[in-house]
Amino acid sequence: MSSASKLRTLSETSVSQWGLITTAQSERLGISRLDLSRLCQAEHLVRVRQGVYLDAGVSSTDITYLQAEWLMLKPEEFAQDRLRDLSREPVVASATAAWLHGAGNFLPTPFTFFSQNRIQRAANYVRISKQSLADSDVTLVRGLPATTPERTIKDLFKEQRDFGDIWQVASDMHQKIRWPKRLVEELADTYKIYGFSAQYFRETLGEALQIDTLANGISALRAQSLELSRQLAQISSQLPKFEQNSAFIEVVENLKRVSSQINSLSIPKVQEQKWPNEMDKAEARNL
Repeated sequence: MSSASKLRTLSETSVSQWGLITTAQSERLGISRLDLSRLCQAEHLVRVRQGVYLDAGVSSTDITYLQAEWLMLKPEEFAQDRLRDLSREPVVASATAAWLHGAGNFLPTPFTFFSQNRIQRAANYVRISKQSLADSDVTLVRGLPATTPERTIKDLFKEQRDFGDIWQVASDMHQKIRWPKRLVEELADTYKIYGFSAQYFRETLGEALQIDTLANGISALRAQSLELSRQLAQISSQLPKFEQNSAFIEVVENLKRVSSQINSLSIPKVQEQKWPNEMDKAEARNL
């Protein structure tokens, strides 16, 4: 097999796994380790870490190393096969999941995965926790299986991470969380770990998740006014011009103006606030 044929064979597989290929996968395709080494020397491949190569024509990203480690947890299997059934796959979790979601200030390393099966071959900068996850706790983030925002926040609390750091993660992910009030209630007993009062814990976490009655009310009002405006405009367009009296047109125009005013209302962005300083934390514990 010529070098061009080998590259084409590798590319047909690597294209579906972020430009990456493992040594074990290439051997399944009939391409030896020596072949990979030669292609690397010819600058057709780039060695990402031991056992994983990147197609030189594909640009690396901020998650390339994480993708490489996920592949190496089952190096013989192809990503497209693994992603068909996430229930049996290692899942990006904890602080690494928060980082992958683009939330908070946690570093991604050590790369953390949850796996229902024990895995022995992980690198020393990879941490694997043997855990089974419900299907509802797993989602795809940038092509990788990861814990959902809700599960990620729960895990960070379970690990007793710094409350301020978790607060920032919750604040950054608030729009991705479907039932924020339910999440707060599910975490209600966590306040004991941090020495806060239950009320303070609920209110502070609620702020991070933007559980705000006024904001929710304004959002609902916006949606209703826009829908009414749309319906009236549609009715107006279907009526013959001679039936569109001045009073009806005035109502439509007034509703448009009201909708514009509602849309201009400013809702405070809680996520722009920062977690209280150490003195505020101390005061919170006394509430």
